[in-house]
Amino acid sequence: MTAPNLRGPTDREARAIAHARERAVSRDARPSMKVHGQDAGAVQMGAPHTDQHGAFALIEDALGTSSSDFAGYALLQLTQTAHQSGRGVSEEALNAQLALVAAVEPENELEAALALQMAATHDLSMHLIAKAKNADRLDQMKEFGNLATKASRTFATQMKALSDFRRGGEQVVRHVHVHEGGQAVVAETVNVGARNAQSLDQCHALGPTLLGSHTGRDGVPIASSEGAETMPDARGQE
Repeated sequence: MTAPNLRGPTDREARAIAHARERAVSRDARPSMKVHGQDAGAVQMGAPHTDQHGAFALIEDALGTSSSDFAGYALLQLTQTAHQSGRGVSEEALNAQLALVAAVEPENELEAALALQMAATHDLSMHLIAKAKNADRLDQMKEFGNLATKASRTFATQMKALSDFRRGGEQVVRHVHVHEGGQAVVAETVNVGARNAQSLDQCHALGPTLLGSHTGRDGVPIASSEGAETMPDARGQE
């Protein structure tokens, strides 16, 4: 088959390509594996280059662990989720999931476990979206679409769980209370997560009280209803 005639990149495209290459080179390399063969359910794989130990060190670092057992088992789990019906383990899918896990930058095995779930959930979500798009019947489209929506929401929940875990599960809610006399107090309620050693049951005042308009110094005027006129009835009076 004759290759189609392709134009060269425009000047604008060439500048964007050059910039993209610079950014790509500056990024950290992601861990990857080479699938050498598959036989009776067994997968033979190894480093994509001559430094076998270095390749596995990249995987351990991407998983935030110093445990070779944990890294090896995590890699096994990824090969299972990267398995495609009729094709076996997809090297591209495996390395794509490894890259996603590395992007999470887990600090320990617990965060790595969540990152592994996120990679698997994302893969499942995209698979279900494709199934819904290519469905021949409306009931199939609805079924796959609903499952895809659930998987997508699960992924978002996992991201929030990771964020909450890293933040310690602490939530801060600020309130502004206006007291009699025109003084305003900003209070902060702190809900402490399980990772914190103590619980806080009270609100704590933050900063000085805002001065009311009744003081001798210049202050912040607070709106008052005193002297307000009654709004006329829009329908008029009978």
